[in-house]
Amino acid sequence: MSATEIISAIKKLLPAERKKVFRFVEKLHDAQNKKAWDKEIARRLEEIDSGKVKLIPAEKVFAKLRAKYG
Repeated sequence: MSATEIISAIKKLLPAERKKVFRFVEKLHDAQNKKAWDKEIARRLEEIDSGKVKLIPAEKVFAKLRAKYG
């Protein structure tokens, strides 16, 4: 079944059924985003732990931004 066919079928559903489909897709999307973020967080932590990147205190970052943008 193609995406166009699926969309067409969803349009024919009653609102309550469409809501169920939407919630399913939303949960699927959330799970994919969580997996991607977990991977990104692990990558960033590894960079910090290995010393590849250096953390900058928030106070310095905000002071630099205030100086630049007032």
